[in-house]
Amino acid sequence: MQLSCHTLLICFGMLLVASACDKPAPSADPRATKKIVILSAAYPLADLARRVGGSAVDVQWLSEGGEHPHTVADTPELRRRVAAAQVVITAGPGDAYATHDLSDEDRRVRVIEPYRMPSAATAGGGDAWAYAYLDPLVAMEVAGAVADRLSVVDPARSAGFAKNLVAVRASLTALDAECRSALAARAEKRVLVVRPVYGAFLKRYGLEQIAPVTGPENGLTHADFKALAAAARQHGLGTVYVDRYAPAPVKQQIADRIGLKIRTLDATGTSAGHGNDSYEKVVRWNLRELAE
Repeated sequence: MQLSCHTLLICFGMLLVASACDKPAPSADPRATKKIVILSAAYPLADLARRVGGSAVDVQWLSEGGEHPHTVADTPELRRRVAAAQVVITAGPGDAYATHDLSDEDRRVRVIEPYRMPSAATAGGGDAWAYAYLDPLVAMEVAGAVADRLSVVDPARSAGFAKNLVAVRASLTALDAECRSALAARAEKRVLVVRPVYGAFLKRYGLEQIAPVTGPENGLTHADFKALAAAARQHGLGTVYVDRYAPAPVKQQIADRIGLKIRTLDATGTSAGHGNDSYEKVVRWNLRELAE
């Protein structure tokens, strides 16, 4: 009888241990398993936000590969996505969907607007068409704002965000120096473009954007072609810069109709895993096209 009781006690103890193993461990902080949602108007900004936030963030974006942020349709679904995001990053003044339903205080806390960054004031970022984020100094301030917002949402990970920010800033600082060196030697300071979104980047490095039309390339009218040709003659320019992702037949039509050499610039990058799939690659593409 004693042996039987002893055996029962052992079995009961084993059941208790097994039961305890089946119970989930208590979560120290529910935010540790829930990602912070960041909604970016353009892919290059999303790339920066992802690198600052690391594994703590779920970064989404609205445009890439030639679809420009200011052409994104303002729909109820888009408004819902904005409402669900803890951080929203706009591309330019035209992104009204990002702030339409927000109070001034909510806008200050949740929305990052590159054209309102201090550096944008010196690079033409207030231009309604300019994508101020293409200026590496503005991008550096955007990255800092992302780190600040994320640290407010999840203070426990603020040290990680700060560490990631240091790496991003170092990369952008090197990129800025590269741009200054390469473009300082460019003899022709005027740049004829179809999409007038590069003014902030060009002004940062001492160049002037000549943009007689507003684009896009696949919607140019007869009057637009005449305006481009007239601007080229007026300024003595032999090259026109078009969007990298414009269809080849459209680029050929522009070349044929206004008799200019075609080069390309990129404002939106791509998440395809090749090509301009990071902020730096987008800017370096433009740098090479302009420097040559």
